[in-house]
Amino acid sequence: MGLFEANVPESYIFLLADSDNFVQPCAVRSRVTQDLEVRIEMLPKSALNVLNAPRPQLSVEPSITGRIFETRSDGRRNVAGASLRAQDALETGLATTRSDLGGAFYLCNLPEDSYIDIRKVGFNPILVGPIGGAEAAVFEIELVRESEPCRHC
Repeated sequence: MGLFEANVPESYIFLLADSDNFVQPCAVRSRVTQDLEVRIEMLPKSALNVLNAPRPQLSVEPSITGRIFETRSDGRRNVAGASLRAQDALETGLATTRSDLGGAFYLCNLPEDSYIDIRKVGFNPILVGPIGGAEAAVFEIELVRESEPCRHC
């Protein structure tokens, strides 16, 4: 729990909590007209070290889900532990998560024209988007090892 104070004009704001050991899978947007209280739900990264990781209790639709994979000579392999950072076109952070042991990920409440920056050590980073808005979406996202030619660059 934290208390933050800011003197801002009436506006809409996005809040992103940051921690080395936690993720915030759902974007939090609030309209500021006066003092307000906002709940931000974070999940421990350790909760994502399973197949079919739990979703936040406060999750809000629409959601962005999918799977991170790499293509090997023997077929597709899920990529666990990839970091995903949802951001707007100005690279302002909106939400964060990681892929679980099955390569699956979950993000929610992203505004229209969001992007997902996906990174994992040993792989080329990739930016997916624009995404978000009123419709739920499912993505299959391929990561390519740094030693291989990047097909997304």
